[in-house]
Amino acid sequence: MQYNGLDTIHIAGHHNHASTKAEAFLRRIAEIAPGSYGIMHIHDDEDPKSVNSFNKLTLKRGKIEESIDNDLSPYIPVLEDEYDQTRED
Repeated sequence: MQYNGLDTIHIAGHHNHASTKAEAFLRRIAEIAPGSYGIMHIHDDEDPKSVNSFNKLTLKRGKIEESIDNDLSPYIPVLEDEYDQTRED
C-alpha cells in the first residue's frame, strides 16, 4: 500500500499468546529495506521478565533496538487497574 507516494506496511494484531511471526517479519524488513522505520509494541503477560510492561522494538536505519516502553508501562496501573479478586460483581 502507498501513502504519499511511499510504500507502506502496516501490521496490527492482538494475540492472546506469544508469537514471534510479527517480530520476525519486522527483522526481515530491517534486512531488506534498511531505510525503513517503525515501532512495534509487544505485551506478553506470560513472559516473567515483562509481565507488567510493554516491550518496544524500534526499527531505524536497518537496526532494531529493544526497550521497555515507559509511556505504556507499568501495565498496571498505567493502562489497567489491578484485578481485585475479592470484589463482587
